[in-house]
Amino acid sequence: MANQEQANYVANYHASSDTLTDKVDVLNLKLNTAEVGVLTFSLAEFATTLGPRFSRSQVDTLLNKTGLDSQLRTLKVRPDWENGQRGHQP
Repeated sequence: MANQEQANYVANYHASSDTLTDKVDVLNLKLNTAEVGVLTFSLAEFATTLGPRFSRSQVDTLLNKTGLDSQLRTLKVRPDWENGQRGHQP
């Protein structure tokens, strides 16, 4: 979950008042974009993996344990996971 300054975030969360010119902090947008880019590039360049690759059953166990399975259901993505249309295939 991203950490961010509260400022006027809640009042403008996905609202019609979301406009680039008066709501977006362009400097923070640029800094965050650069940070994500550096992190992504660094992770891609690692000589070793950060951890083991989970099997589908391990991922499923983790989804259930953390409650993320309910979020996937809410987003209507869970059926695609269950029938093999999403996720790593064995």
